[in-house]
Amino acid sequence: MNGALTWTAEVLSGGDWLSLSDAGGSGDALITLDNLANPATWPRSGTVRVSAGGANGSPVDIAVTQAGQPDADGDGIPDAIETTADTDGDGIPNYLDLDSDDDGVSDFWEWLGGYDPYNAAETPALPLRAWPLVLTALLATMAVSILRRAVPAKAAQPRRFS
Repeated sequence: MNGALTWTAEVLSGGDWLSLSDAGGSGDALITLDNLANPATWPRSGTVRVSAGGANGSPVDIAVTQAGQPDADGDGIPDAIETTADTDGDGIPNYLDLDSDDDGVSDFWEWLGGYDPYNAAETPALPLRAWPLVLTALLATMAVSILRRAVPAKAAQPRRFS
């Protein structure tokens, strides 16, 4: 095909954190994606569609994956928030300690409930009958965290329209 192709790009999913600097043009171009930092410990995905009128293989959907924040102990709280401090003095830094204030309630559940996981005075009171449900949810959360780490991210492959 002779001449420059006219192309467009649009965000199909992930629009709450993903945007395009340039959404169209003609000829060769570099499409720049802008994104907000991912505050979560799990990756998030979006899709960008690039279309070039009359080009073979057009449109092309491109999967965009943004890594989550590091979470060494898998409790759902980013390491940057937990820090290397050792709140309970047990020799395990908070970012590796599942119960940083040693109050018997995991950091995850305290964080989830709006309590301070680094302050033993803010221990949530849960009735005894709630603990089996809490432990089941914790194990499910940890299993998901392990599975997310076990599945490798797919590398993006450059595409060229002809």
